Amino acid sequence: MQIASQGSGLTTFNAMVADDFILTTNGPGTNFPPAIAITSPVSGLDVISPVTLTVAAAVADKAAVTSVVFYANGVPIATNTGSPYTAQWTNSGAGGYALTAVAQDKNGLSRTSPVVNVTVLPPAFSFAIVTEPAANTTAKVGSSVSFSVATSVTYPVTYQWYQATQNGSNALAGQTESTLILFPVTNGNAGSYTVVASSMNGTTNVTLTSTPAVLTVAQPPVITTQPQGRRWRSGPMWC
Repeated sequence: MQIASQGSGLTTFNAMVADDFILTTNGPGTNFPPAIAITSPVSGLDVISPVTLTVAAAVADKAAVTSVVFYANGVPIATNTGSPYTAQWTNSGAGGYALTAVAQDKNGLSRTSPVVNVTVLPPAFSFAIVTEPAANTTAKVGSSVSFSVATSVTYPVTYQWYQATQNGSNALAGQTESTLILFPVTNGNAGSYTVVASSMNGTTNVTLTSTPAVLTVAQPPVITTQPQGRRWRSGPMWC
């Protein structure tokens, strides 16, 4: 609390003190900087990212207030030249933020509000495969086929595709995207495919495995019986 008085004698104040409350009394011929305090949000607030907060300030000054600039960790986020003094603050990520506001009046005097501390928490970790690859696909030799997955996480995800063989599951070199493309299809591509998706929850690596996608390679037709030659005698036919 700050109290300013120009009286030379004993001065008595009766007041109910609120958080970050500043009482300023200007004497004749004296100038004092504006009184300013952030009224919203409250200090110590925890919010979950992503979030947009309305930052509001109360300002009082005998002289006209010309501007109020809002800051987050010393970086300007908005400037107001008239009441109401508010700002829409979209945080830049998880972490701690010190919110302040600086009011300036027409005399060029300014004051910085007390700090309001806000903590932005990372979003809750939710990781799932929401789109599975097609369960059964048939493709011709020489054609193209693809399998895809989609995940529901805002954190970075890595992928690795595998093909099931008689000796186990083999990682496919270079197939590290959410979509697996096989071209041109060969007989050796027939089989079952899965993808392992991985994402970090803090320091923990979380992995998910898709349901199998089975590829059947259609074989070209094979002539099993060749046509047989026939002999025909030319000339008139008699009945």
